[in-house]
Amino acid sequence: MVALLVAVFAVSQWPRGLIGAPPGDWLTGWLLIGVGCLAGLVVDWYVHACDGVVRLGATGVVLSARPAVHAVAGLITVSLAVICCCALFVFLDYDGALRFAPRDSEILPLPPTLRLISADHCLGPRGSARACTAEFVVTAADHATRAVTVTRLVEHLRRLGWPLQPTHNAYSGCRRIGGILHWTPHCLVLDVDAEPTTLSRPRTPPEGVIAYISNIG
Repeated sequence: MVALLVAVFAVSQWPRGLIGAPPGDWLTGWLLIGVGCLAGLVVDWYVHACDGVVRLGATGVVLSARPAVHAVAGLITVSLAVICCCALFVFLDYDGALRFAPRDSEILPLPPTLRLISADHCLGPRGSARACTAEFVVTAADHATRAVTVTRLVEHLRRLGWPLQPTHNAYSGCRRIGGILHWTPHCLVLDVDAEPTTLSRPRTPPEGVIAYISNIG
């Protein structure tokens, strides 16, 4: 039992070059294992205690098994209800997809030549189905040109595992999420051209490079 729980945790939290899954991934695995073990225990008690009692040892000490069986059966029922409610919540609120907000670790730590000047983990209000886009603004620590900053940041992100490919005016790529459950991949877009200054971003320096990470897939 303990070995199985450790194995589930290790598989869930060992990224294998992917983005690490949130804690809910291994907690779900532990919950399913616990429910399965309790169900097996109840079945075993019913099979070996058909008359409602169990006999221990060679002396045949008789103990009533019905209260314990009923208690465990009730616990299983509650656990199954919780699992069903969580599944219903996912399909209604998450549009049937498992998502979590992008994290700093998906772009940090930066090399010494780059500096993070701002981070917004969810631009504006959260969209439908918990869709979210994070914004990271990066500049060069040595006041290098924007083109140099873009090159450095692309190389850094590729070392982290982002499969960035150039397009007309940006670099983009998606990474899968590790873990046991099927999580929606995170996708990153890095703008090559400088964005115009707006009321929502008045202090962003013109040499700042913006990377967007979304959990829409």
